[in-house]
Amino acid sequence: MKSFPFSSIITKMDGGNYEMWAMQVKRTLITHEKEHLILEPEPVQKVGKYTTWFKDNSLVMVWIVGTLSQEIANEVLHKDSAKDMWDSLAATYSQARNETRIMQLHHDIHQMRQDGRPLHTYYSSLKSMFERLNSYFPACKCEQQKAYRDMLMVGVFLSGLDSVYESAKNQMLTSPSIPPIDEAYSRLSRIPISASTVPDTTSAMLATRGRGGPFFPRGRGGRGRGNTPSRPVCQFCHRIGHTVDKCWQKHGRPAFANQT
Repeated sequence: MKSFPFSSIITKMDGGNYEMWAMQVKRTLITHEKEHLILEPEPVQKVGKYTTWFKDNSLVMVWIVGTLSQEIANEVLHKDSAKDMWDSLAATYSQARNETRIMQLHHDIHQMRQDGRPLHTYYSSLKSMFERLNSYFPACKCEQQKAYRDMLMVGVFLSGLDSVYESAKNQMLTSPSIPPIDEAYSRLSRIPISASTVPDTTSAMLATRGRGGPFFPRGRGGRGRGNTPSRPVCQFCHRIGHTVDKCWQKHGRPAFANQT
């Protein structure tokens, strides 16, 4: 029996990751010239090449079951062909027409920021979200469409970087041609960043809470040091100039503001 080809699919399909699972399985089947077994029905004629189909079909069924969680595997073990398995899983778990999920992914992608995380963690998280989003759409064959997706991906990646990469980001954005996201990450990863320059807003807030005082940001130059506080920062909306008890975003606009 041929060796199991799906060892690279580390996470088994559990229902919530169908799109990513299906994409990996299909690519692997194409590599082994077995994709037709999940796309074409069982041959009507039970002679000739049917014996080859029967053996290959049984093999692919074993492969597919090996990529499923135990609960989901039990749902399709009774199927007669790899195509029946594939169609049943698609009908049950595919979210190809789930507009809500697509919109949520769009929102999450555009809201993503590095926020002090290591560069490789931020990069991997963003790439993973784009891969999930792309799995909802047909394979891109148009070069212009592919170029647009690549431009969008690197644009989101650069816009979410921490301020320590501001100079390098601006150089890329103002260059004659913006590099693809993989190259942009490669360039940024070679920039030496000391731990002292990485923003850590959580640690700063915890430190000020431990001293019993309100959270104040550091000033520039010599300001912000000693006992002289700078302007207050709201711990709800994180804007400068007011405290949480006077936050319009949390408590709503006061009556006098609506009259102006």
